[in-house]
Formats: sequence, structure tokens, C-alpha cells
Amino acid sequence: MAREIVYRLFDPGYTIYHRAALGGLAATIRAWNGAGPAGIRTSVTPDEVRLAWGDDLTDQDAVRRILDASFRITDDKLIDLVGHGIPPNARDLRLAVHNGLCVTFLQHNKMRPGEKDARHIEIRSVDGEPGIAFSYKGVNDYAHSARMLLLFLMVGSVVFILRAGAVSAAKAQCRRR
Repeated sequence: MAREIVYRLFDPGYTIYHRAALGGLAATIRAWNGAGPAGIRTSVTPDEVRLAWGDDLTDQDAVRRILDASFRITDDKLIDLVGHGIPPNARDLRLAVHNGLCVTFLQHNKMRPGEKDARHIEIRSVDGEPGIAFSYKGVNDYAHSARMLLLFLMVGSVVFILRAGAVSAAKAQCRRR
């Protein structure tokens, strides 16, 4: 039996965080530009995102393919969030996003294991003026990528399901009164 997951923007159980994550998923699917992970079918509308796959993929394989196509690391060990749509030649923007993520969401080293020594990259202005050297620490993995995100998704899904069940039960109880 084929699998399909449908996320609806206006699901009554969604918080603002669920909606923000859904926007990120929609941006990622659009950034794939029709060349998403093998075996995964997608559709995006203004208020809905669909992910589907056939019986030839296990749920774990499908999720792994989706995550691998969404959360990447460049050859320079910079975080690459596909949904941002940063072109390969925009090293300045990619570096800014990488460093921004590393000092906020991923500030603890356990959230982004990687190199101990800083790398250096020269960024030139659009006017061709002499470049400015910037430094960053390369990553080998990061919390929002495959392994750790799977854990967060599993825990989050359980919490979401339990919360949705609690909300449904509370609504049913209110109707009985």
C-alpha cells in the first residue's frame, strides 16, 4: 500500500512553529525544482504539502531520502539548507547562514560536531574590491540533519499525536457538557 503524508496549514492542532516548519518544507520541495529524492512524489499548494512514496520504499527509507535531499553539507563543510535556495556561487550568503545557525540554534558543539580549527574564506564585494577574510568552523553533521532530526521528528510526532488526542478528548468533553 502506497504511503502519503498530508500537512495542512490550517490544521487546528498546529502551532505557529508547526506552520513555520511547514513553510520550510514547502520551500525545500520548491527548491528541488522537480528533481527531489528518488521515489518520492510531492505537491505544494498555498495551504497544503503532500509527500508520497510507493511500497518499494519503507517509511524509514523515504524519510531518510527526504532528509538527505533537504539538509546537506557542502564540500567546504558549510551547512546547506536546500529550502533557502542559496545558489552555489553565493558563498557570502551561505557563510552568513552557516555562522548564524552555529551561534544560535546550533550553538552547542554537540549539535554540530565538526572541525576544531577554523577555516578561512575570502569574500569579495560586487565591485571587485579586495576581499575580506572570514572564518568559520566546518561541520561534519548538525542537529537538523538526518540522524538527529529523525529523533526530533519521532519525539515531536508522539508529542503532537498525544497533544492532538488530548485536544480531541477535551473538545469531546466540552460537547458532553
